[in-house]
Parts: sequence; C-alpha cells; structure tokens
Amino acid sequence: MLPRAFGRHEGSFWSLLSSKPSRSALTFVLAAILVAVIWRSSRPETENALAGITPVVVGDFSSEGQQEVVHATKGRLHLLIPATSSGPDLCKLLLSAQILGYPTPVLINFDDPEDLEDPYKQHIAKVGGFLEYLEQLQASSEYAEDLVLIVDGYDIWFQLPPEVLIKRYYALNGAADDRMRKTYGDATFEAQDMRQTIIFGPDKLCWPVDYSRPACWAVPEATLPDYAFGPETSRIHIDMFMPRWLNSGTVFGPVKDVRDLFNSTLEAIHTKYETDSDQFYFANIFGEQEYARLTHRPELLLEAKSKRIGIEWNYTDIEIVRNEPQLDPANKTEYHIGIDYESTAFQTVAFYKQFLIFMRPEDSWEPERTQVTFSRPQTWRPHVMQLPDDIRHSRPPFHALASSDDASTDAMTSWSEVELLYNPLTGQIPVSVHFTGSGEKALRRFWWQRLWFQTRASELRQAARKLDGEAISGVPINGLTWYNAEPQDAQDISFNGRGGAWSDDGGWFSWNKLCKPHEEHIFEIMNEEYYHAPPKEEKEEQEDEEEDDEGEKPDEKPEETVEDAKPEPEIVT
Repeated sequence: MLPRAFGRHEGSFWSLLSSKPSRSALTFVLAAILVAVIWRSSRPETENALAGITPVVVGDFSSEGQQEVVHATKGRLHLLIPATSSGPDLCKLLLSAQILGYPTPVLINFDDPEDLEDPYKQHIAKVGGFLEYLEQLQASSEYAEDLVLIVDGYDIWFQLPPEVLIKRYYALNGAADDRMRKTYGDATFEAQDMRQTIIFGPDKLCWPVDYSRPACWAVPEATLPDYAFGPETSRIHIDMFMPRWLNSGTVFGPVKDVRDLFNSTLEAIHTKYETDSDQFYFANIFGEQEYARLTHRPELLLEAKSKRIGIEWNYTDIEIVRNEPQLDPANKTEYHIGIDYESTAFQTVAFYKQFLIFMRPEDSWEPERTQVTFSRPQTWRPHVMQLPDDIRHSRPPFHALASSDDASTDAMTSWSEVELLYNPLTGQIPVSVHFTGSGEKALRRFWWQRLWFQTRASELRQAARKLDGEAISGVPINGLTWYNAEPQDAQDISFNGRGGAWSDDGGWFSWNKLCKPHEEHIFEIMNEEYYHAPPKEEKEEQEDEEEDDEGEKPDEKPEETVEDAKPEPEIVT
C-alpha cells in the first residue's frame, strides 16, 4: 500500500467488484473491468462523505515542510494585537472585538519595556514579536486554513462581526486575482504565482513621502471610479487622493504567508535600517512586488513611471524621479500582498473623515429625479446606503442578549435599525474603523459614542462571554466552517478566557486586570451635544465644572461584579 501522502487509501479488490452489481457488467471485457477496478481503488474513501464540500489541502505552516494531504472542513481565525500597556483605547478595541464575536486576542509584547530612545530597537521588537509568535503556531489537520488578523492596539474598533470580514476577505482576493489575470494573462499569472492572500488597509498618503520609491509609484491604481473625489481627484489636495497606498496598521491573511512577509520585513530592518516607521518596510516589499509584476508588461511599467503623483502636480516643470530596484532572480518578490482599496474591511480615517457618516440603513432614501428640471442632461448619482447581503445574513447585532436573563426586544433588532459608519463614496459599510492621522485620533473621543452597541455595551460584554463554542458563522464560508482560535490551555480559564486577552508568552489577562480602571471612559453614554467637540471656551468651563463636582463626591466602593466575586488568575503560565 502506498504512503498516505500519496493520496491512496485502502480498498478491497473483491469488494470493489461486488459494489458494481450491474447486469451490463457481465458483457464487459476483462480489460475494461481491470481499468474500472484501478480507477475505483484510487478514489478517496471519504469522497461520499465530502460530497458538495470544497476539498482543501492542509499541511504545516513551514515553507520547507512536506505537506500531508488531508481533507478538512474547518477554518480558524486568530487575532493579534501589538500593545505594551493597557488604556482606554486598547480596552475599546477589546470590548468591540468581544461583543462582535472575534477570537480572544493575543497581546504581542505586552508589559515589555520600551526603548523610547532607540526606534530601531522598538521596531525590531514589534516585528520580531509577531514573527516569534507566528513561528510557534502549529498547523492542525482539523483545520484547513488558519487566518491571522493583526490590528493596531490603540486606534481601531470593530463594528461588524468576523463572519462578514471573512466573506469579504475571500471576495477581495477573488476580485484581485481576476484583475491580475486580465492585466498579465493567465500564463504569467500562473508562472509567477501572482495571487492575493494578504490584505492591508488603504492609505491616501504614501508614507513616508518619497514618490521616487516603487512603494509610491509602482503600486496599482485604486479600484474606485476615476473621479470618485471630484474633478481634482488625485491632484494637489491630499483629501482628494485615491486610497492607493499601504497602511500597516491592519494585516489579514494566512499564517504561513503573513509569517513569510514578517520574516522578510525583519530582515530588511536588520539589513538597511532607514526610518522608525514599520510601514516604510512593508510598503517597500509591496512596491518591489508590484515592480516585479510590471516587468512582465514593459508598456505598463513605462506608463507607471511617467505618471505624476499627488503634490507633483504642483511642480509640472520639475523632472519626475523614479527609482527602480535591481531585482535578483534568486530573491523572492512575490508575497501575495494587496490593498482593501474600497474599505470593505478596514476604513482609515486620515484625509477621509469628511466623507464618512454614521447612519441607519433604514433611514436611507433615494430622491425623485423627476422633481428637478435641468437645462441639460445630468449624470448625478445619489448616495443611497444599501445593506449588503453579507451583513443582512449575519447574526443580528444584539443576538447575544437572546439567551441572557435580561433578554429584551433588542435581541431582535436588525442591522438595518442600528447606526453604522458608512462610506458613501465607496458604498461600503466597513468592518472596522482605523483612526490614522494625528489630528483624526481626537475623533476617538466622540465617535466612540456613535457605535451601535454603546447603549448596552456592558450587558453585551457579559452575554458574549457565555457564547461557548459557537462557530463564527452558521453556514460555511469558502467551503469551511469557521471557529475562533483558542490556546490549548483555554479550558483552564473561566469562559475559556473570553472577556480578557492572552499573552504571547502564554499567560492570560482578565478584563479586571486590563480594563477595570478605565471603564468610566468605556461605558460612558454622552448626550447628543457631545458628539462633536464644543467651542474651546465652553469646553474648558464644562471641564472645570466636572472637576468641581468630582471633588465633592465621597469615595464610593465599586460594585462587585461576577469577575470580582469569582477569583481568577491574572497570569496563567
């Protein structure tokens, strides 16, 4: 019998003959019978059990490892967050992830000392911390695919569940692969292994700014319409730039591919350290990948080099400089990187805030075009907020409350009835919002109150802890049923660790340890007048009044919670 790796399974010659009790078989010649027997014996014995399910090859995560062919029908999602300390902004991310059903996150480099005087060491530690954790992850024959989601720790929130994210991940990759096949042809696409598996968030600015870098000029154009931001799209004003460039604050892809990318990024930092921005190194790898692809279409490469970018439109009399990397055929350039141009998964806020709005899908309406008469034909298009099927078919927003002791009509509330952040220009309701840009980070104080779960956030957090062992989605996504990744010792912690966070060193942090001191900033519900910052003088007066009020309040003992009443280890090793 052949080894299992060859895909052969045990079978009986006589049982195979007996399994074909057809009268017509008596008329077959012996040669035909032998051919049928050989074909039958080479089929997997699990074929009938897996009928209708897309088979997936499962193996170890290593590049050199010999893959064992196994049929699996499960996928696993990991969530990694870089954070050296806790605070209100980290806890807001943790809260949104827990309420929406994401995996209990793993904190990378938590409590590790920061060398603020040496940016080189900081970035070595950050990228190295991720790489070390990814290298210790073990593949499992039970899961056909392991996807890892990496998000910044202090400026990101989720507003949609992971099942929507996973559906969009595969849709984005499929669309990107189709574009590449159309651009480069099927033969080149296959020969060069041109596919997309890793998705980064979009950026309107190529940062650090240096338009001579391939990371700025060689990357593809965004998939938005040519004049998405009006007649000045992609010219002069950054607000009107296309979201064409890579933002390293959000990364999503298979464990193996992400690990290979981080390995090369760390090597680039070691080899030639130039700046204290890890985005610089990720973007450079992306730029070289796209440059290498363009070499297969010289006319497209020439076109990309000749285009002006952004502020270059202000200086039409200067020479455009485009650096071209010296590619070594022995070095890898294809990392399967792509960008979420239309913010289906990751909505960055820098230079985008004036185009975003919170609204309920059910409040959207389309005006009657016949009500206005124009002197000439008009091509205007109203921005109508449509609720996509991937959201409509996901679990209702308050479904966790259905099994709680305090269940109410909120449990039946649909996604159409809650406020969601919406991008009218792309027509997308993003899975997450990322507060990029130094000025835009101030919006975290006010937009937090707009998230749909704020009115019952504390109850939802407690209810979500009790959703034990549920699949991410009730139906398969890309042929797989998806589950949240859990460490092997998760059963040693109450609620399998849900409600807290894991350490990349193997320990666990409770909500009380991480976020109890910050709850006044997390669960506060403001009045509508505070959705936008009041004038500076008025704001200062209000802050003074609040300080006076707080000074008059007696010390109060915090109310005991379930977590306080039941002791739990702060760190488990």
